[in-house]
Amino acid sequence: MPDRRTRCKRKRAYRTRSAERQVWAGATWALNRRGEALGSRGGKDRAMEPMVTPRLIVVRGPSGSGKSTVARRLFERAVRRVCLIEQDHYRFIFRPAGGGNLPNSATIHRMIEQNVISALTDGYDVILEGILSQRSYGLVLDRLFSAGVSENFLYSFDVTIDETLRRHRTRLATDCGFTEDDMRDWYPHAHRWGHELERLIPESSSIGDIVSRIAQDALRMSGTDTDASP
Repeated sequence: MPDRRTRCKRKRAYRTRSAERQVWAGATWALNRRGEALGSRGGKDRAMEPMVTPRLIVVRGPSGSGKSTVARRLFERAVRRVCLIEQDHYRFIFRPAGGGNLPNSATIHRMIEQNVISALTDGYDVILEGILSQRSYGLVLDRLFSAGVSENFLYSFDVTIDETLRRHRTRLATDCGFTEDDMRDWYPHAHRWGHELERLIPESSSIGDIVSRIAQDALRMSGTDTDASP
């Protein structure tokens, strides 16, 4: 009988293959459905009807860096159909709370992946926000990026731990559910990826600058956000 380590490796490999099959099945279904929708129209209408590709916009970085604020501003400014998916949301819908090295972290990974692909296949732009460490979510995002159903953007906040703590202290009146010690523990997981799609956001950028940049790059929206706070 295989030892415990071997059984765990096999179980993880099975989960990874299962997740890949679900993503590719969703992507294939989406492409087929769009083709059927266009094919159901007359020739002239079909020729004039552009196929709109959903956009997957990933906003990641250290806890307290401002990524949640940016993601919500983008969500509010969007003019196309959009879905905001926040990593932290999934931590608090379990008892005990999930994430990190807890047993339900694998469940959270699969839920986020399946929710993203479901929204994309239904034609929604998706804003995915969170720490999204490379170790935990690298394969998840690679599968989503390569599924062929979306135009993909990846933004990473390049902010020091001292700056994230300073920003956190400016909003202590809000019960955010974590401490500065938690932020220090999480910080190493939020480093830059070096991914070919990755665009770094320096800590000198204001919230308004970041929102305007992503809105123009990814959402094709003009205009300036006036928030000058870091």
